[in-house]
Amino acid sequence: MTQRSQAKGRANEGPGSNRRQWVFRLVSLLLAPILTLAVLELALRIIGLGHHTSFLIAKRIDGKDCVVQNDRFGWTFFGKGLARTPHPFILARNKPPGTVRIFVLGESAAYGDPQPAFGLPRMLEVLLAARRPQVRFEVVNAAMTAINSHVIVQIAKDCARTQADFWVIYMGNNEIIGPYGAGTIFGPRIPPLALIKLQLVLKTTRLGQAIAGLLDSIRAGRAGAQEWAGLAMFTANHIRHDDKRLQIVYSQFRRNLAEILSLGKNAGARLIVSTIGTNLKDCAPFGSMHRPDISQLELEQWQQLYQRAVKAQQATDLGQAIELLNSAARIDPTFADLQYRLGRCYLAIGQTNLAKECLVRARDYDSLRFRADSQLNAIIRGSVIGRQAEGIYLVDAQQCLAAASPAGIEGRELFYEHVHLRFEGNYMLAKAIASQIDQLLPADDTQVADWPTVQDCAKALAFTDWDKYQALTGMLARLVDRPFVDQSDHAEQYQFLQGQIQQIAGSVQASNLPVHDQIYRQAIQSRPDDWVLYANHAYLLQKLGRLDEAADAWQHVQQLLPHTGQGSCQIGIVRAAQGRYEQAIEAFKQALQKEPEMLAAIDGLASALASKGRYQEAIQLYKRALRIKPAFSQSRMGLALCLQATGKTNEAQEQLKLACEYPINTPSGLLAAGKACIEHGWLDQAIRHLDKAADIAPADAMIRFYLGLALSKSGQLDLAIQQYTAAVGLEPNLPEAHFQLGLALGRQGRHAEALVQFRQTLELRPELLEARLNLATALINTGHPDEALPHLKQVLQQDPTNPTALRQIKKIESAQAQ
Repeated sequence: MTQRSQAKGRANEGPGSNRRQWVFRLVSLLLAPILTLAVLELALRIIGLGHHTSFLIAKRIDGKDCVVQNDRFGWTFFGKGLARTPHPFILARNKPPGTVRIFVLGESAAYGDPQPAFGLPRMLEVLLAARRPQVRFEVVNAAMTAINSHVIVQIAKDCARTQADFWVIYMGNNEIIGPYGAGTIFGPRIPPLALIKLQLVLKTTRLGQAIAGLLDSIRAGRAGAQEWAGLAMFTANHIRHDDKRLQIVYSQFRRNLAEILSLGKNAGARLIVSTIGTNLKDCAPFGSMHRPDISQLELEQWQQLYQRAVKAQQATDLGQAIELLNSAARIDPTFADLQYRLGRCYLAIGQTNLAKECLVRARDYDSLRFRADSQLNAIIRGSVIGRQAEGIYLVDAQQCLAAASPAGIEGRELFYEHVHLRFEGNYMLAKAIASQIDQLLPADDTQVADWPTVQDCAKALAFTDWDKYQALTGMLARLVDRPFVDQSDHAEQYQFLQGQIQQIAGSVQASNLPVHDQIYRQAIQSRPDDWVLYANHAYLLQKLGRLDEAADAWQHVQQLLPHTGQGSCQIGIVRAAQGRYEQAIEAFKQALQKEPEMLAAIDGLASALASKGRYQEAIQLYKRALRIKPAFSQSRMGLALCLQATGKTNEAQEQLKLACEYPINTPSGLLAAGKACIEHGWLDQAIRHLDKAADIAPADAMIRFYLGLALSKSGQLDLAIQQYTAAVGLEPNLPEAHFQLGLALGRQGRHAEALVQFRQTLELRPELLEARLNLATALINTGHPDEALPHLKQVLQQDPTNPTALRQIKKIESAQAQ
């Protein structure tokens, strides 16, 4: 190349050329990783890794375009092990003509915990349907347990595309402990809203989910897999009322609420926003903290005054207690339990205004912040009042519930514990909201009826004493764990629930359950497309032993919820209880086709296979269940039994030990644990589990029976007889209990009493040879050998070589010959 051409080339390499080269390099640097990430994302989607993150999923069901709940929605916020799931529902994508569609958004109180079958959404639907019988109301439970406004914003984004007419918003209890709250255990605490939104966007990608899953696995490997344990998980996260972090929480709540309102308004829905009701009168603070600057001398003086006040309160010397508590309050008024005790004392002497002031402070000063405080309710009011022209309306549930409470102070009359409403509480809340909705519906010629009473709603939803018993025993199971056991009024709460259970124990005995069956049948006749009614009725039919009818009811559930495996799984459980294991196996497999990670179906399938002697398949399934939920004691015990059956005794013992180490608080879980321990001869552990179960569910005959069996095997006959007697009293048609009671009485030489029990056993199960043989023995021991002889001969007809029968016959015939 000539010097002239080289110079010309250099001339062309001016500033513009350099810029183009740098731009090209920069684009290349950015484009390469973006393309790489895009390829990875596409590959992960192709192989099926990851999950939908939206609350609603589009489905084609019976030839119709529908939307259903996404059971994996909670994985984004809690991780797989801790995730909560929505209430099942199906909606037509295009709202049917003449339908009023309502979404209820919120946390566990809005969800209806502990019984969503009788919670706010269903109560609201029943009230409105009765009020305007010509209108079709579609109320969707879009609430979930453990979530807060950060999560509800994401749910609202999906609900904005569903042609809803109304949104009902009842939220605020979980702002501090829920995802991204100041006291949460679910990831980072109070990050900036922009960072929260960025994280949620990243988690919508399969690559983001894979990275999050990997990090969760690493954390689980270091600290062990974390599983849901209720409020006990948060007991280390105390936050005072004047903690600066709360101001960030309040600010984010205000902004999240504003975004939810904007989403609903832009979607054309009218918004009914409610303040939050809490139990003030009968729920002591979960945590109390002193002011940070209290000196040691002041603390000692405060403690002395407080302890004297507690003794005075216990001695019902209320004037002295009030004086001492006020003296302590002059040193430190911010200790939440002091305010609670002071409020209770004022209430007892009729000073209701002072009582309420103290009880409100007790809630607001509570350092374990499981209840919406005054500031959160103030934000709700401030965000909504005066916006009727925008289609945004306030329902003041706090005032509504207070007005329906004795002395105007909310308590156990409407709440089970701190925030969850009883049936009557849900009725009051739903009626206040329904009244607002009713005012906004067109004032045309549509027939408007009187509002139904709480009794009318109970009839429509089939809320029977059986259902009330389930709720009360479930709540009692919660009260045996932290943080409830740390409350100063824990004993009072526990005794109150036990008393309520005892009041209805007679109504839930087997002989009285057919009455509840009729209530369910009438409700189903009025609401034939209500899957919840069929499900609750099926549970009752199972309790009654009418298993074929229960399977039919579960088939209705499966037909009404074809996108879930719930009905099929329960059919499997029923068929297994009947010993029809092949049918059970098929039903469980159908359930797992719909929901591959359904624990109940995996465990049920494993149990059915084990019953058929297919132990290796069962072992693999039990291990699969335990990979999903390591603390699932039922599967761990099933695994232990299979290992024992295959000769792996040491491994079986290890699994059983692990199963007993995990906390179990539900009556069904404790019963399963007790039965497994009896099978392995671990009688002390069995008695411990079953005794705890009997405390929680005193009217459960099977718990009493197995507790009696464990006590009998351990040689404690007097206590065993007490439990067997309780079992037959609760369920007179339980042949096993009559038989074991007869055996225990016979071992004590009480042959006449044993005779009665063996006769009763044979009336219920005439084919039971052991009962007939023991009846004959009891007849001989009470001086009636002639009556015993026909029974012994009947035993020989079925078992010709039975040595006991042969020996007894020979002895009787020899005596007759003499």
